[in-house]
Amino acid sequence: MTIPPRPLGLVKEMIDATGLSVTHVWDDLVFIEHNAFILQFGEKGEDILLHFNKESEEDKRDEITSELVAEGKKLGLAVSYVSTYSLIQKHDETIDFEFHS
Repeated sequence: MTIPPRPLGLVKEMIDATGLSVTHVWDDLVFIEHNAFILQFGEKGEDILLHFNKESEEDKRDEITSELVAEGKKLGLAVSYVSTYSLIQKHDETIDFEFHS
């Protein structure tokens, strides 16, 4: 099965299977309720990059990653945990992302 670029429908299905919801999509980023992590579309349609909020509970990251990898695999998606991120509020009240390796 060929996965199209930015397969939002499949990502939503994967997230729904975990009991969470997609709240917003901006460019190649998919925001999930509670902001513990975001997903990013990779170069190939099946590649989904996982970024945890730096403030999320570290002890739950492995469990969440395993669940997303398993649910994604059922749909032909390859989920990979790649980094953490921080949200930075700028002076003009916009929010910026800082990704950490």
